[in-house]
Amino acid sequence: MRKNAILFILIILLPVGFAAISTAPTVSVIQDVQYLPSEFTLQTFERNMNVTAYVTPDFVNETLTRFLYSAKESIYIEIYQFNSPAILSLINDIKNSNPSIDIKLMLSEHVVDGSSENIYTAWNLTQLGIPVRWTSDIFDFSHQKFIIIDNITTIVQAGNWAKLSVPLNDWIYQKYQNMYWKNYKANREFNIAMTDTEVTGYYRDVFDNDWSIGTEYNETIDGTGTVLEWGSLSFSYYPRVFNYSTEFTGDMKVTPIVSPDTSLEGILWCISSAKYTLDIEIPYTYNGTTAITQIVDAIIAAKERGVNVRIIADGTKEQNEELAPELAKHGIQMAWMDTRFFASIHNKAIIVDGQMILISSINWSETSVTANREAGVIIEHEGVAQWYQAVFDYDWGMASNEVSDGVNIGWEPVVPSSTDTINVSVYAHLVNGSENLDDVILSVKIDDGLWENHSILENIYLSGEVNYENYFYEISPQADGTNITVKAYIEVAGLWNSSMDTVIHVADISEEPVTPGVHIDSPSDVTYEYGDTGNSITWNPTSTNETDSYTITMNGTEVESGDWDGTAITIDVDGLSLGTYVYSLTVNDTLGNEASDTVNVFVVDTTNPTINSPNDITYVRGETGNSITWSPSDEFPSSYVIQRGGVEVDAGSWDGTSISWSVDGLEAGTYQFTLIVVDTSGNSNTDSVIVTVNPTQMDQLILYGVIAIGALVVVIIGVFSQKRK
Repeated sequence: MRKNAILFILIILLPVGFAAISTAPTVSVIQDVQYLPSEFTLQTFERNMNVTAYVTPDFVNETLTRFLYSAKESIYIEIYQFNSPAILSLINDIKNSNPSIDIKLMLSEHVVDGSSENIYTAWNLTQLGIPVRWTSDIFDFSHQKFIIIDNITTIVQAGNWAKLSVPLNDWIYQKYQNMYWKNYKANREFNIAMTDTEVTGYYRDVFDNDWSIGTEYNETIDGTGTVLEWGSLSFSYYPRVFNYSTEFTGDMKVTPIVSPDTSLEGILWCISSAKYTLDIEIPYTYNGTTAITQIVDAIIAAKERGVNVRIIADGTKEQNEELAPELAKHGIQMAWMDTRFFASIHNKAIIVDGQMILISSINWSETSVTANREAGVIIEHEGVAQWYQAVFDYDWGMASNEVSDGVNIGWEPVVPSSTDTINVSVYAHLVNGSENLDDVILSVKIDDGLWENHSILENIYLSGEVNYENYFYEISPQADGTNITVKAYIEVAGLWNSSMDTVIHVADISEEPVTPGVHIDSPSDVTYEYGDTGNSITWNPTSTNETDSYTITMNGTEVESGDWDGTAITIDVDGLSLGTYVYSLTVNDTLGNEASDTVNVFVVDTTNPTINSPNDITYVRGETGNSITWSPSDEFPSSYVIQRGGVEVDAGSWDGTSISWSVDGLEAGTYQFTLIVVDTSGNSNTDSVIVTVNPTQMDQLILYGVIAIGALVVVIIGVFSQKRK
């Protein structure tokens, strides 16, 4: 049966920030289907596997594109919202280039903004023969986001395939800095790709279950929806801080979680596992409901047993503003995501002790935890967790804190060992940064010792907002088990602002042993000017076993392969046309272990066209055969514009040949003609020619005659005036 109006009250508990509103048609669903919340149980896989970490907006486009293009046999998608024109085009390309590939798509029939873009996506893909089903209405809402590739790799995302989750990006050049990415406004979201058949098998079981109870898209009943368009785009977040994805290979514990089956159990397990730190990014917390009260109580309990808790949330949500003061009473700091850099916080992540990370689609509402279809994963691996920890710390450094006096503290490492120097940062962006500060003091107390005050006004460095507004102090290594309490004070115009007390726990957490198998480094991306030479990529893979072979692909097509003898592998990337190229290296050992890395090569054109400077032209009015001929040149010509006196008189495509313009037929006078040529990369050049048109002899005689007649008239008028006197 169809959900009644209660459904639409419940779905407002889910995240917002999607496309323009319209009404989606309804379809019939399979009747008499009941879902048992115990269908899937909490199961931990201890596996030696590959994991790729990436975040939105920094590197989501490139990473997602690489994984989708890697598919050879199948792509199964179960996602809440799919309105990205770029990803829709990508799926079309994949299907057209490999018609035999098995692609299945499950979408939510209803989205919180009421748009019909999902319907258009369903219609578009069914035209290619791709089957599309609506996720069953036995769930209050289908808010999951996971993708299965070749039954080997599973991608779990906090974000949808939406415009704010997979943003456009482009280049931007900044004065005094290197080339940086330009990203359009997007959410902050954590995503992860896991390559392992057993782990993927769990998610495949979820997909198959949901597919079996879903409802086929029906064009007659559902319609064709609203065509996907980017619409208005706003620009933010440069440079891209985490402008890469990172692959981790080794032994790790992986625990899939899904709503309504295991989400509450999984979230409570993460929180109760925390010994030292608990860092959370979540859009909102609907405290007061049964499940969410348990979560909030677990967070408070963690703080009371000595865990340092930090929460980044959406400061525009009323429920967060109500909860923040209550948490502050327990010494728990809730800060607001800086939306100058992000469209919104759409993340749903928990990081525990820098060792465990939860990535999911699960919001903290009763329906999301206990009644929706949601998907997530808990990874226990120090490298993976600390990669996302760095992202959290970056976001924390820009977050605003209204409960204290607007001063946040951060530190690294998040759980220092007895050999680590501890770098404590004081973020002053909410109290005028580096401007007009009288003093910045960090108070430090070791265990139960005395407070020591350290003025650090001179210890300043650039913040994530690229301003000088962060201050630091280094604490020397302390013994295992030491608790260091820090508190920051900032004086502005005689008034003091302070942070909350923060406890840093020193603990010698045992490190994971080096994992046997194949490992590979991640060389930097390569950018070079078209036509330059000497450009190459060098990887330095290693293996604890006997090495076997390697393969290099460019944009998914093999370009080189051979035996790998354990030494560095280099490939020449000269001679490419303008564009972006994705080079991937895969190395293998004789035991079947493999590792991969991807490097982007950007071939750019920043050279302006050349243009000659024809001589100025002078001719007598009425003469013909007068023209200007320019001879501009460029490797990639595009268009031209001719102006006369700043007003366009001609424009068109430029094929690299000469451009001529007749200047006949002008009246006597002086004219400036300007040619502007532009290449395909937007580089341009200009040249101006002065054309002087002189009057003919007849023009001059007529002019003299007019002057003479004028003078005679003046004389006659003067004589006539004298006679009247």
